[in-house]
Amino acid sequence: MTPYNNDKFRITKESESLVKIELTQDFVFTTDLAKSIFRSCDALFEGKYLILWIMNHRLTPDTKVMDAFAQKSRANRVRAEAFCLGSPTLYHLANFYLRIKKPAVPATATVSESEAREWLSSAMEKLNV
Repeated sequence: MTPYNNDKFRITKESESLVKIELTQDFVFTTDLAKSIFRSCDALFEGKYLILWIMNHRLTPDTKVMDAFAQKSRANRVRAEAFCLGSPTLYHLANFYLRIKKPAVPATATVSESEAREWLSSAMEKLNV
């Protein structure tokens, strides 16, 4: 089921507790776009869920998008999220974000989708999802 698909991203509900978000082209990742994606995901689930982000394109985060990801209110709906990043620059930026912003939602950054899925599986077990 793909409830939302546009020229920048595709959202797929993969299970009752997991959503996959694939960013499908190069663009500036804005706060408004992030919040739109968050709302679309929230509409798919009644309770909390996990997010697998696939970011294999050149993305430029705007200055406030990391604040949107770090909002404490996201922990009300998102149990954990894994970022699979196709660029070394984004990977390092994500790890910097995780150390500095200390988001309320447990998260990891990887360069491999299989590593991201393994981490989410582990998170599901720890969080009893």
